[in-house]
Amino acid sequence: MKRMLICLLLALLIVPGALAAPALEARLTEDGLAIANRMYERHKLLSDWLTYLGVPKDIATEDACRIEHVISQESFEKIRAHVREMNEHL
Repeated sequence: MKRMLICLLLALLIVPGALAAPALEARLTEDGLAIANRMYERHKLLSDWLTYLGVPKDIATEDACRIEHVISQESFEKIRAHVREMNEHL
């Protein structure tokens, strides 16, 4: 299992209502899927941005996995807007 996926799954376990586990099969609830999608967007953007800045891919991936869980929504939105603006000028 990919390290990022493990990070996402572990983070989801601590969010009430994010995981449904009927019998032996676990699946994400709608809320859990929304959280996972939001975390994946953060991870992907941060990882790509750090790589663009010259951080080696393996380090960028590890750092993005940490940052995605602690960064505020406001800070993430500013970074996302900056990255989108940079992409428009490429």
